[in-house]
Amino acid sequence: MKTTKRILEAVPARAVDEEGRPRFGAYLGLLEDSSLTGLVPELDRTGLDRVLQEKAWHFAAFTSARWVSGLAIVRLGYAATGFFYLFDRQARKFLADVSMLGPPLLSARVADRPGDGAESVFRMPGMHLSIVAPPGTGQYHVRARLSGERRPPIDLALELERGAAPEAVSAICPVRGRGSVHLTVKQVALPVTGRLLVDGQPAELGPGPMGMLDYSHGYLDRQTRWMWACGGMRDGRGQPLGLNLVAGFNQGLENAIWLGERPLPVGEVHFRRGTDGPLAPWEIESDDGRVQLTFQPEGVRQDDRDVGPVASHYVQPVGVFSGTLRGERGRKIQVRDLPGVTEEHDSRW
Repeated sequence: MKTTKRILEAVPARAVDEEGRPRFGAYLGLLEDSSLTGLVPELDRTGLDRVLQEKAWHFAAFTSARWVSGLAIVRLGYAATGFFYLFDRQARKFLADVSMLGPPLLSARVADRPGDGAESVFRMPGMHLSIVAPPGTGQYHVRARLSGERRPPIDLALELERGAAPEAVSAICPVRGRGSVHLTVKQVALPVTGRLLVDGQPAELGPGPMGMLDYSHGYLDRQTRWMWACGGMRDGRGQPLGLNLVAGFNQGLENAIWLGERPLPVGEVHFRRGTDGPLAPWEIESDDGRVQLTFQPEGVRQDDRDVGPVASHYVQPVGVFSGTLRGERGRKIQVRDLPGVTEEHDSRW
């Protein structure tokens, strides 16, 4: 198979051009303004349509030799959700896996700034999550605080370094069905510092902590499905190594691998989940030959929720990728034990 010849163009300042048309495509760099104001009428959403179709979320995760942790802040027009998990890779168990549903205006905020000025917050009794990028700092401050009678309190406070991270990938994508446009920004292999307290006791982050971020905003169809994989690390020479791959969503425009500081676009991707239980390996391949990976789950989060107009069914394993990635001119890179997550997701929202 021949590798793709597509290139990533420089990211525009806004997702919408001067005539109100989305700048559909995949881009190198972080889209700083993710607002969708000024869209042409046939693509814009107002009133009840906007309440029903607008979705925005901010996901942050960190991986190390000891831990995998992730949090998400999701704002729907009529509701909000937040989740947090902390997985101990040595003990092979989740110390926390909590998801909450709340009122949209009171419990959650996702600002129209994926980079400088980002401010995503979820607050409900027993859980406070935030992803904030104070302007000019070059950092994301990621915070999760959990409390409650039936679980140990957890306090996670991280700084993810934007300036020391490889280039982001931004994609502006058409949406089928009743939706119109959706944009996403993906970042991997961000150096991490910070602290973790479990039940009041400090826990080391562990060797090689790395962060990843997913910011998304758009007008989506009521039924949305995808399969997704994301992960990142530094190789033995300190170079970024990472991936972001999706099938069934965003027309694959966000698909990319990192074999250094600059991401490379990837073509259509295919996922195959093993059928021998939730810890069975996944196989991930791309049509253009850039990706041939096996993902081995170490632990699995899953949820089946159906609450009125909202339903969410997902399987999200945490684990490691191994296999091969191909760079420019077919250069073959062996991948071993690259930490990350995969997901099979089906939402009615």
